[in-house]
Amino acid sequence: MNLQKKEYNEGYDRTEFYSIMGKFFAEKKYRDEMPYLINTEEKEWRLFYEEGVLAGFYGHEEKKELTIISGVYVIHEYRHSEVCAFMVEDMLLSFPSIRMTTSNPRLLTILRRNDFRQLSRRGCYLTMERVTPCQENVTITGQRSGTIINLAEDSTQLRIQKEPVWTSTT
Repeated sequence: MNLQKKEYNEGYDRTEFYSIMGKFFAEKKYRDEMPYLINTEEKEWRLFYEEGVLAGFYGHEEKKELTIISGVYVIHEYRHSEVCAFMVEDMLLSFPSIRMTTSNPRLLTILRRNDFRQLSRRGCYLTMERVTPCQENVTITGQRSGTIINLAEDSTQLRIQKEPVWTSTT
């Protein structure tokens, strides 16, 4: 699977962003699936495409010494693919300390496989965290093989200069 990644970092074009993402914030079917999906001035986004078609996305926000991940979503047609696992790998390669709250069983399985620990539970939602002392120590588990290509229009939009290439570790 080859995915392309488009980052919407600080100062991004909100008109372009909402032309792609607006339906996820507005339409009832998505609001029912993601009742806590919001955008803020501080939040940045990563959108993942397969052959030009949106396959998934997540938002992230820097807080003190960790990154808060929210709005992790895989488009229905891609839910039986490895899109979610690729997005988690992108998180692990991009952010040394990660915290997120989710109720999605598939995402929770992937997080546990990648050494996230449960911090708390509130109803059906679990807050998970992974802290990596040094980014070189990131270990990614799984059976994926593919490439993520960053679709950022210029280098000022890139948070990471090198592109991760994923291959099977088992």
